[in-house]
Amino acid sequence: MKVSGGPAVVTSASSLVLRGLAKDSSGIARVFINGEEIPFKPTAQSAEFTSTRLLALGDNEIVIKVADRLGNEGIITLPVRREEEQVGGKNFALLIAIDQYDQWPRLVNPMNDARTVAEELIKSYGFTTEVLDNADRDHILSTLRRYAERKYGENDQLLIFFAGHGQFDEVLGDGYLVAKDSKLKDDIKTSYISHSNLRTVVNSIPCRHIFLVVDACFGGTFDPLIAANLRGEDEYKEVTKTEFIERKLKFKTRRYLTSGGKEYVPDGRPGQHSPFTRRFLEAFRSYGGRDGILTMNEILSFVEKVKPEPRAGEFGGNEPGSDFVFIAR
Repeated sequence: MKVSGGPAVVTSASSLVLRGLAKDSSGIARVFINGEEIPFKPTAQSAEFTSTRLLALGDNEIVIKVADRLGNEGIITLPVRREEEQVGGKNFALLIAIDQYDQWPRLVNPMNDARTVAEELIKSYGFTTEVLDNADRDHILSTLRRYAERKYGENDQLLIFFAGHGQFDEVLGDGYLVAKDSKLKDDIKTSYISHSNLRTVVNSIPCRHIFLVVDACFGGTFDPLIAANLRGEDEYKEVTKTEFIERKLKFKTRRYLTSGGKEYVPDGRPGQHSPFTRRFLEAFRSYGGRDGILTMNEILSFVEKVKPEPRAGEFGGNEPGSDFVFIAR
């Protein structure tokens, strides 16, 4: 008798320990695995066996053949797929998108942008995602607090993505995220989320690696130097990709990327994506090239062609040499 097929066993281990029990009324005479006869512990009508098999990367096939004392044979084929062990921890993404406002003009693409980015993160990079639809200020801040109360592993990563309206107050010298319930007439900005408050809240989240992406007008004023017109051109140095994951995950990450500096940014055509998010998605769909590791530098190489020029930098407790990596599945 031959039995084969079924879903493959998937593992990242270099070997697999097989433990089996074969039964036959006439007794078991011999046991083979991939043509190699192996020892077993016999009883009157059964045989217990254990064998360790080395696995090659990719698809493996383990064939177990058992013969009884009358010469009858039974064969089972077990498919096993060995995948490369992924370096790093768990990946989370919180995506906040607002296109319907109580008082501000409606936008056409933020929800589509956020959902498409979330789908790409799940499908290609194994992220666990949460999308906030048209959230008010309290909902956004309470959700960020929930992420601040979580426990994270040493190499876990958190991506926070915001798409919607943004504003800058020349008098107060601060930028703001516009929530669903933000008021048009609010001189003291109590209905908005200030960039200074956002920096504090996000920096307090105890995840070691955080990447904040803001697709909103005046998003670059998240950096106080840009808000004060003091920031020069950023420079990014190439890193060796083969060393990247192990080396970069040693450092605490607080990095941001915004769709512009101290200026308005376009929403894009209805039913499509904003120009910034379109290039952001193109970066994700490059899957990091041959090594399957998408870095911030590589993302920047895609979005830097957008007008106005996106801005990137660090905040809070970021450590020199840090980065945020997307490992394609």
